[in-house]
Amino acid sequence: KFYDNPDRARVEHLTNLIYKKLGIKVADTQLMTLDQKLAIASPEVPGAQGTYLDDQRSSPEVRNGFVADAYLANWDVVGLNYDNIVRSSDGSMARIDNGGSMIFRAQGAKKRFAPTDIPEFSNMRNPDYPAGRVFADLTGDEIEQQALDLIVKLTEEDIERLVSESGLEGPVREEIVKGLIGRRQFLIEQYWHIQQEGSQR
Repeated sequence: KFYDNPDRARVEHLTNLIYKKLGIKVADTQLMTLDQKLAIASPEVPGAQGTYLDDQRSSPEVRNGFVADAYLANWDVVGLNYDNIVRSSDGSMARIDNGGSMIFRAQGAKKRFAPTDIPEFSNMRNPDYPAGRVFADLTGDEIEQQALDLIVKLTEEDIERLVSESGLEGPVREEIVKGLIGRRQFLIEQYWHIQQEGSQR
């Protein structure tokens, strides 16, 4: 897949690297240069079959990735017609098209990647939109546990390393790093004290 802006390929690849670090199944992407243009490519998901709203809404794998989706501002994670998540031959669910993450919208326009808040916690649970129909009934406990899991599994050092691996440079890299580290800090401020209080009981 080629993008007019090569940073879109880098951001999509970085999104997949972060998902994989968090244990969330995605397409196994890599960046390559073809005809002097940067491309993002991946093998087909084995036995991939389309899924629908009820499949995604009832899947623990899909539900358990919500905080990561919101953290990455992956507004289009399920797809307009629920076509961005497929079931592989082993029954697992994979997020396969994550080009609308962080600073990019699904069609390529830029969007704000807030470093001090995660507005997607509410926006992506709005049932007026496809993602909201999948995630609207997530409980506070589910979100809290996913947030704590992300804080532990994705350190600031991991963020710096994975961004470097993606090849992002200059102001775009700075914006992405600031957003990812800031959003992780937001999760710490919102949820980490809950774990500390629980461990002291």
